[in-house]
Amino acid sequence: PVWNFSLQEMQKLSRPRNFRTALTNDEVLNVMRMNDPIKEAPFWLQRLVLKPNSWQQLLWTTLGAMLILWDLITIPLGFFDLPQFLAFLTLFARFSFAYWCIDVPLHVVFGVEVNGAQESRPKKLLMTYLRSWFLIDLFIISVDAIIITLEVLQESSNDEFSMWRSARFFRILRLLRLLRLLRVTKLQNELMILANQFLSTNAFLMLKVGAGLFMMVITNHIIACCWYGVGSFGDAGSSSRSWLHTAQLDSGDFGAAYAASLHWSLTQFTPATNNIAPESPLERVFALVIILLAIGVFSSFIASISSTLNMLRASRVENSKHYSKLFQFFNERNLSVNLYGKVKKLLRNEHLVVRVQEAEAALIEKIPERLKIQLHMEMYMPTLLSMKIWPKTKMSDVEYFYSNVCHLAISEGLAKPGQDVFMPGTDCKDAYILESGDMFYLPRQGQSFAKERGPEGVTLSNEHLCVVCLWAEWHHRGRLSSGQNMSYFIKVNCETFGTMAMKFGGPLFRYLQIFGILLVSEIEYLQEQGTIVSDMNLEKEQMIQLAVQAERYSDVAAPKSSPKGFTQSLSRILTIKRASTQTES
Repeated sequence: PVWNFSLQEMQKLSRPRNFRTALTNDEVLNVMRMNDPIKEAPFWLQRLVLKPNSWQQLLWTTLGAMLILWDLITIPLGFFDLPQFLAFLTLFARFSFAYWCIDVPLHVVFGVEVNGAQESRPKKLLMTYLRSWFLIDLFIISVDAIIITLEVLQESSNDEFSMWRSARFFRILRLLRLLRLLRVTKLQNELMILANQFLSTNAFLMLKVGAGLFMMVITNHIIACCWYGVGSFGDAGSSSRSWLHTAQLDSGDFGAAYAASLHWSLTQFTPATNNIAPESPLERVFALVIILLAIGVFSSFIASISSTLNMLRASRVENSKHYSKLFQFFNERNLSVNLYGKVKKLLRNEHLVVRVQEAEAALIEKIPERLKIQLHMEMYMPTLLSMKIWPKTKMSDVEYFYSNVCHLAISEGLAKPGQDVFMPGTDCKDAYILESGDMFYLPRQGQSFAKERGPEGVTLSNEHLCVVCLWAEWHHRGRLSSGQNMSYFIKVNCETFGTMAMKFGGPLFRYLQIFGILLVSEIEYLQEQGTIVSDMNLEKEQMIQLAVQAERYSDVAAPKSSPKGFTQSLSRILTIKRASTQTES
């Protein structure tokens, strides 16, 4: 009914708009988007900058995370008297030193995400690094450089009584490498990058529980090594007794001493018994500090683990309840096992990770309407303009119409693997534009296509379907379903589209009205010739040709022409067009 609006009434509603109501097409298409890198003018270093999620940067980040974990485990063991192991740590420390030295300049070529934008400008990357981790990295690298220099002097010194040959001196000096543990805060960010890249929600929750347990063990490992160090220094440096002497563990047995230290550390975090007690004032002060630390850390750890496990347990219980009801439903009606298996297989895809939908981002509802319009224009405008239904000639204030279509007539849709989008014979209320993922269109029997058809139907990607429903009543001629992956598409509501075109009026309405007449007449002609028409769009060349003809005929129907003359011209054009089509066929 909308497209039956008369030209006289349409021209009465048409009015000039001399004010700016929306962004222009160029502003929308050329706007900086979240995944677009910010680059500088031509600069030789710019070509070396890597994206934040590039495989090179992920590989380097993974190596850094492994080195930090290695430091967490091995550096505290420096309190123990392990000559061969410490010699290996000395060699490995030089490799780690080389890595962190190389890591400093690489921050200039490793892109980062800043407020959603991919910062790729070397100067900005340098300034970001200088304001964040540069001073800490420089301090830790300087300490490592001093330690490695002293180790080289020790290896080259021949004086047995020299300070450089003192094993106790180097045991104390190597403990300065504990400063590397400041990089643990980096570990959380790097693991978060890797988790977001490769893990689903449930896997991330499981990783969170495992990471919490691991960090608890690592914390007790560090405390156990420090507890042994306090006891060994007290035992060797004064006449007072230490816990090592009392427990008869000062003989140098690493296994027994480490097990006793770890046992003592764990008992500070849990209500467990322990026969080891501090003997010296230094040991007692250390024990008091650990108890105060354990009060906060252990309670926080238990709360975090309990919350995560409760979320997983509730999800599994709810899922189990649903599957139990499904089985009961099929069992009570004595339905086929084959159908039950198919349904259960498809339902497993319910837990697949999908991109966040607009309705799930609740804060969007609180932003002003003008920002919502801009949001929808940036989301839908490129896809909307990809439809081959628009005139090439730029019309006045057409951005106002585009903005309203994006804001009011278009919505997102998704289909999980195996899910049906529409079925044959149902009313069509939306035109579909496939964005990503592979979908299958299964036409009714007797239809043939130029595209290869598999057992599940014609494979579609980035296609437009049911465009004719924007101008005429349409019933689906086949079934559209998702393939093996998540599929995303955009829906254009035909009723809202037509209403907004009628309200907008002017040359654009006239053009769209003529284009719709030509498109519908083309489809009717195909049906008259015995061709079974499907929901799939006409070929790209045909749509472009219809758009060119509609634009030419729209000029004939300009206000300077009479409506009667326009109607006669359009009827004559359709007659000539059908005659020429018959001749070609």
